[in-house]
Amino acid sequence: MNGETCEVELLCENKLMSSIIDKFGDDVKTESVDEAHFKAIVDVDLSGNFYGWVFASKGKMRIIAPERVKDEFQSIVDADTRLPHKASDISSTRRTETPARYISIKASSTELSLRR
Repeated sequence: MNGETCEVELLCENKLMSSIIDKFGDDVKTESVDEAHFKAIVDVDLSGNFYGWVFASKGKMRIIAPERVKDEFQSIVDADTRLPHKASDISSTRRTETPARYISIKASSTELSLRR
């Protein structure tokens, strides 16, 4: 993700046509694929913003070309799925260790201030 400009092909659900036009203008290259989808050919800066925008479509838009852009997007998605998304996904041992450390630090600070 170095911000280079690249021509990308997106497969989109028809309901995203207005979003594509809003983002890329009235002269964006599109073609019908089937009753429910169209293909958009757009020039984009390959950045976290672009990949985040595709990800935010929740599967209603897919990168179909070039292959290296598809691969980069997949690696971002794979990295995201390795991280916990809810507090319950984080180990309970880890959650209980952190407060204990802070409690002991605060107790030490309090003891020091009482000695003065």
